[in-house]
Amino acid sequence: MRVSDCVDSLRRALRSPEVRHHPIRAISRRMRWRWHWAHSAGTPIVINPWWRNLKIALPNTSNAALLFYRTHSDESLAWLLQALLSPRMTFLDVGAHIGAFTLVGAKMVGNEGKVFAIEPLPPCAEAIRRNAAMNGMDNVRVYEGALCERSGRIGFQSDNQRSGGWIAANPSEAAFETPCWTLDDFLRSAGITRVDVMKLDASGNEIAALRGGAETLRSGRLGALVMKLYHPSVTQARFGYDSRESLSLLREWGFQSKLIIGLEAFPIFHPEDLDGYYDHLTYARTLVATYGSQ
Repeated sequence: MRVSDCVDSLRRALRSPEVRHHPIRAISRRMRWRWHWAHSAGTPIVINPWWRNLKIALPNTSNAALLFYRTHSDESLAWLLQALLSPRMTFLDVGAHIGAFTLVGAKMVGNEGKVFAIEPLPPCAEAIRRNAAMNGMDNVRVYEGALCERSGRIGFQSDNQRSGGWIAANPSEAAFETPCWTLDDFLRSAGITRVDVMKLDASGNEIAALRGGAETLRSGRLGALVMKLYHPSVTQARFGYDSRESLSLLREWGFQSKLIIGLEAFPIFHPEDLDGYYDHLTYARTLVATYGSQ
């Protein structure tokens, strides 16, 4: 890793809320996390209670580490899901990782609601199943795969440092293959007629997932979309497009968008309205888009 990358990583850590508000506790938790994996590499860390009396088992991933440090990897996203979801709703978690937001969604919709989690990395998909079962959540269904512009199979590139990954732009870079579906095909095959809330985190390839759901999105069968909007430089490097293109598609299909920073919402009328909300240390922002005048 270059010196500049190390400096940026440190600056990002210093920006994080748990470090700014509780620095000693933040340092202590980071030390405990590293100590555990140095001495018990094969044993997940179980937090009980974690959030609202739920339990969660954390594998050794960077996303799981954030949960250990601060309860949720993204507090504003967790807050949004709690605000948008109600009992008996249908929640779709795309790019579910280990299922933290899947569990939040399942808690909010209750036993009469439905939760569908899509995750391409096999160890993470298994972690979602384990966490749902540990909390007795029978309304959670897990699908191992990804949402794409076309249905079939797709090569996936792994990020071993973060225990994550994304669709390989070049097949020669693929570490493994996984099933993929368009959003339209997935909903048909799963028998889902409407999704009340969808969380989308495709590691920068969100536009492909959106394009594969054109029929669903245009028809109003998705009430609200909570989406990771990655820095344009990230999407350009990984997939050769500007992440602001997603805003144009959503606007064309009748969605109204807001950028969420902390607990504040900033209306986005045009893609260029995003200018000024990113700097080179900001990896991604959270966008919420609602259909029509909701």
